[in-house]
Amino acid sequence: METGNRKTRKSVPSAKKGRTAAPVKVIDWVGVERAYCGTRQSTRDIGKAFGISHTMVAKHAAAKGWARPSKDQIPNPPPRKGTTELEPRQERFVQEYLIDLNGTQAYMRAEPGTTEKSARTQASRMLAKVNVQKRIAAERSKTATKLELTCERVLAGYTKLAFFDMRQAYHDSGALKLPHELDEDTAAAIAGYETVEMDGGGT
Repeated sequence: METGNRKTRKSVPSAKKGRTAAPVKVIDWVGVERAYCGTRQSTRDIGKAFGISHTMVAKHAAAKGWARPSKDQIPNPPPRKGTTELEPRQERFVQEYLIDLNGTQAYMRAEPGTTEKSARTQASRMLAKVNVQKRIAAERSKTATKLELTCERVLAGYTKLAFFDMRQAYHDSGALKLPHELDEDTAAAIAGYETVEMDGGGT
């Protein structure tokens, strides 16, 4: 015969086999506060950096009384990744494109095995990206500077060709001037000489 109070056993739920409890996410609120109060990054960018939503950032900032810095205090944030930086495949495309400025061929060289039809489509998409356009423009400008190539110099070259006077290549006697006898403008307009040797005494 049993006496005394009966103790009821409480069943403890057991974790199902193969499952583990989800780890608790730790949010670096100190870092969030530093980014919120010390930079002009958007709440969306801050949220992405710390793995939380921009709404959570805004609510926490309002609850804690955080204040954003003024434009005079903090310079503009660095540009987002993708606006100036290039992915490796984009960089390969740009370098190939600078060779002949042919988008389709550049993409085929950058991505071997790509069909011409697909390369034409992908090249068009590449050239539509702002960061790719900026890199191409920067590289071409760098090349032009290195070669001292300016719009004025190019136009001057075209002017020499447009107003070239063939008579400047001959002496008053009618004999063709030798290369070292040509003035600068005439020499620039002539692509080259073709010399034909003939046997003396021939008809």
